[in-house]
Amino acid sequence: MFGWGGLPVIWSGDEIGTLNDPNWDNLPEFAEDNRWAHRPALDWAAVRALGDYPESPADRIYQGISAMVEKRGQLPHLHADVPAHAVPTTDRGVLGVVRRHPLGTMVGLYNMTEHEAYVPTWWVDAQGVEPHAMTDHLAGNVPEVTEFEDIKLAPYQAMWLTA
Repeated sequence: MFGWGGLPVIWSGDEIGTLNDPNWDNLPEFAEDNRWAHRPALDWAAVRALGDYPESPADRIYQGISAMVEKRGQLPHLHADVPAHAVPTTDRGVLGVVRRHPLGTMVGLYNMTEHEAYVPTWWVDAQGVEPHAMTDHLAGNVPEVTEFEDIKLAPYQAMWLTA
């Protein structure tokens, strides 16, 4: 959602990876409304422990969301005035989103699978991002390109590419 547009909604607990409450319907006042499954009580101990265990799932999720918020604020391509267009890629498991800003085009690649995925550099070039000058703003580096001139995405990886 951070690369699409609008205001991403982060529910309380999302920032630390809180799971659904399997016992949401034990309280009579919630039993008829299954939305409470997605509204568990916040684990304040996990919140207080943020930063203590950098490799914990809660810390990794919190750091990832924080980084996306920061990067989104730095990229004019993600301004609300710049429309996002879903564009089919060469891989059915990768969502392509193109945003055309006066400063240049941004291509968002979103691997929606648990497998590595590959998108040809010619496809990115056809969308308006020069492959030999591209930067992935989420990772802060030049994306890995294979010997076959494909951009490699790890499982569930997202990239925000500009030249």
